[in-house]
Formats: sequence, structure tokens, C-alpha cells
Amino acid sequence: MTTEDRQNQPRPPLSIGLVPFGLKINDYIERKKDLLGQVGQVFEVPRPRLLLGAVLKRMSTGQSPRLFDVIILNWRENLLCNKNCKLSYKGILEYLCTLLVFKLACQKLIYVRHNRHPHNLRTIDRDRARRIIDIAQNLASAVVVHAPPHALQLNPKLRYIPHPLYPLIFDEQKNPEPTRNDEFIIFGRIERYKRILELAKSWDLQSRLSILGPCTDEEYLNELRIACQDRDIDLEPKFQDENIIADRIRRCKGVIIGNDTSSMLVSGSFFFSLSCGTPVYAVNSDFFKWLEETPIAPYLIVRGSFSELIDAIRTNDTKQYIQSEISDVSKMLFGDTKIITAWKELLDDLNGNYPL
Repeated sequence: MTTEDRQNQPRPPLSIGLVPFGLKINDYIERKKDLLGQVGQVFEVPRPRLLLGAVLKRMSTGQSPRLFDVIILNWRENLLCNKNCKLSYKGILEYLCTLLVFKLACQKLIYVRHNRHPHNLRTIDRDRARRIIDIAQNLASAVVVHAPPHALQLNPKLRYIPHPLYPLIFDEQKNPEPTRNDEFIIFGRIERYKRILELAKSWDLQSRLSILGPCTDEEYLNELRIACQDRDIDLEPKFQDENIIADRIRRCKGVIIGNDTSSMLVSGSFFFSLSCGTPVYAVNSDFFKWLEETPIAPYLIVRGSFSELIDAIRTNDTKQYIQSEISDVSKMLFGDTKIITAWKELLDDLNGNYPL
């Protein structure tokens, strides 16, 4: 077979290992599987210990240790934080060693950085954790962020790829543009870094504030229950079906996001809200500052504190937001085609000479 014949042969699909491969509490990974499946074949990656065994076995027989063309990692930095919210030496060792195993097992390693440091990590450990992550991500061929690159320190490996929207199903034939209830919602896991307690203590509106999501921190939950007394706040600390949550968000006046900006790069709640065609009221961050410069700005109200945000809600109370308009703009910025193109461009840039 000549060189020209080889070049004209159909190229085998890219083998893409995805970590983690399944998350019951978060559809982000399922969306990523769907989108990456249009770029190559997506596979589950064995747990690091099993993966290392497979790599060593291949090396012992003289084979390449590379089991995948590409491995894409998500949320690995969470290993750094133990159950007491402290930076753990065991966690640091596991974090670094598993990154090395993943790097051995593929041609190109892509690190998706969702946060600056693990959520709820105690303040004294945050700078150290950020430095460890900054150093460790240099093991990767590229670092993907869903926020614009200026949200992180300059790094030539950084690549912006839009965060996916969620394919929510509504009975739009019966009710294409629902009447919005006098309700604002904060949803997702109830955790301290989301500063829900601070919002509850500041809430003095007659509109209902609904707090929806499971909570494993009983002490924090009790503090929330006390703060919600004598206020128009509905606290529902339980897991609810995504379709039920989505329908409530679709019918509310707005979603409130006040995550601790020291850790947050992007908010999954923001993209879920956009997928529901609902405006967002958010406490300021680099991410939301950037969004204020995009076409989504009319549907995003950003202020410096919860008290200022509540004042903005009070002032904005009679404004009507059209769901279809929000959905159309959201798809323009974060639609599937845009994301698939961005992933293809990144993989082509890393690739050089196909196959990897």
C-alpha cells in the first residue's frame, strides 16, 4: 500500500475517554457524552488502579501504554478536599498520581477546570490548593474552561469551550409561553459556598423565595430553617425530579445565584436556567461580568451583594421576560453546534497529524 493510499483510507474514529463517565445528580456529563460522540467514540475510563494495571501490562509486552487517543478529565481537583473541608495530603497524593496515570494512558490529556479550587475548602487552604491545581494542570496538553480565559491567570494551554445547555422537555404546544409565578428560585445542592443562608437572611420581599435541593449538612440546614422563619421563603431540602425542577424554574420570575466567587468559574445553575428560558439574578463575578458584555445581558441582572440584588428585583418586579427570546439567545451563544465545533478545533490543534 502506497503512502497516498494510506492517506486516502477512512480515518478511524477518535477514541475519547471521559472521566467521570456517569453522574446521576448532574446531566452535564450526559450532555458532554452526546456532544463528544459527534467528534469521536466516547468510552468509560477504568478506575485509576485498574487503568494503571492495564497500562503496565501493555508496556510489559512491548506495546504502547496508550489506551485512548484522548482522555478528558472533570472535577479531579475535588480529590484535594477531605470530608472536613481541609486540604488533605492523601488527597494531594491521589490527585497527582492519578493525573500521571491518566497521562500515561492516552496520547493527549485534556483537563477541564470547572472551579478555581474545591468548593467549601476552608479559607486557609485555598491559595495552596489553587497553586497545586495550577501546577498539576500543566501535565495536560490543554486546559478547557467554560468561562472566558481572562477569568484565570494567563496560560497558553487555556481553551474556552462553551458550557452546554440542557435538553429539557416542556409541553410547549399546550403552554408555549407560561405565566410566571411570583416566585424566585435558588436550586441545586444546598451547600455553604452558595451562600444561601446569607440570601435568606436578606430576603424581605413579598415574592416567594424557594430553596430547592438536597442537603447533607444538617447543621447548615438547621441554620437555614431558623433564617427562613417569618419570611416568605419555602425551604424544600430534598432531591426532586429534574423535570419538576425545570417546570418550576420555567414558571418563576427568576433564578438567583450567589455562589462564592473565590471558587466559582462558571455556574451550572446559570445554564440550566437559560435552558428553561428564565432570567438570572446573580451576585457579581468575573463570569457574570463577561456575560454582561454578550447578547444574554438583557436577561441577566448582576449586582455586588444580595441586598443590592434584592433591591434590583424590587425595582424590576413588573418586567416581563419572554421565554422564547431567552432560549434563542442562549442557543446562539451556547448551542450544540458551537460546542461541537469548538471541541473539533481543539482536538485538531492538539492532533497535528491524525491519528494521534
